[in-house]
Amino acid sequence: MSDHPTDTAALRTQAQAWLRRLTSGNATALDADALHRWRRRSPAHAQAFAEAALLWRIMDDAARQALARSPAIAAAPPPRALRRRAIMVGGPALAASAAALLVARPPLGLWPSFSEIDADYRTQIGERRQIDVAGSLSVEMNTRTSLDLRPATDGGTTVNLIAGEVTIAKADIRGDITVRAGGTIVHMRQGCLDVRKDGETVHVTCVEGALDVRGGARAESLQAGFQVSHGARGLGAPTGIDPDVSLAWRRGLLVFQDTPLAAVIDEINRYRAGRVILNSTPLRDRRVVATFRLDHIEGALDFIVEVLHVPARRLPGGIVLLG
Repeated sequence: MSDHPTDTAALRTQAQAWLRRLTSGNATALDADALHRWRRRSPAHAQAFAEAALLWRIMDDAARQALARSPAIAAAPPPRALRRRAIMVGGPALAASAAALLVARPPLGLWPSFSEIDADYRTQIGERRQIDVAGSLSVEMNTRTSLDLRPATDGGTTVNLIAGEVTIAKADIRGDITVRAGGTIVHMRQGCLDVRKDGETVHVTCVEGALDVRGGARAESLQAGFQVSHGARGLGAPTGIDPDVSLAWRRGLLVFQDTPLAAVIDEINRYRAGRVILNSTPLRDRRVVATFRLDHIEGALDFIVEVLHVPARRLPGGIVLLG
């Protein structure tokens, strides 16, 4: 590939088209493979994709943090040098590493990772899906969820939750259902459970029956109506929850009861393409009581802007700045 401006412009256009595809919510495993091949065609292709991703508005900070965690780029100039211009002039090797990292760890969660796209089952943004694994086992997937299903040797089923949220109901006592989500392992013989994986944090809810949760060296037994979380600080203590609120998504709703605005926005981001970003620290703890329909998630943004009087600025790619 020559350095002719026309070639560079064409590659940038193609890279931007790939980003639009990735953020559409409809990317498939075939798309992931095609993008991988496209980036490997030349260092210029890899650099074009890295530049396109890093030049998206609002992505600078998240991209620099992701790059700083990469051993391949740790020997590069100090963080202050990791600016847009640094990526553009940093050379093909840096661009290729950055591109690979941006695909594996998407900034702001704007597109699914390769592991999510390659899962046995995956839901798009705003999609819910029911899987009838067997006559007595039902799996309900929430938005942005990726999982693998495998039969177990004892006649049960193992679910590997890669990302997102899943509710599993089991009617009989033949074989256990085992859910693995990162370092969290859940066992249930009969009943209904919900497991949600947000990055490195996993929330496990017992909806019906009883189940056992293991995280690291600790284990907890849960009864119906209780939830436990496992994250960087280890496995927490069980807390009581209202399943009608926390699992309202199964009815097509988002329900908030005296919830901080920051948490409300985190939930909205799960169900819409792009990203809503709250720029005002004082507004983060503002309490919200509201119910929104998932099939009209933009109504939640209208509520924040019109009822809570929070100023909004809309940018390309579904990005909204609040505050």
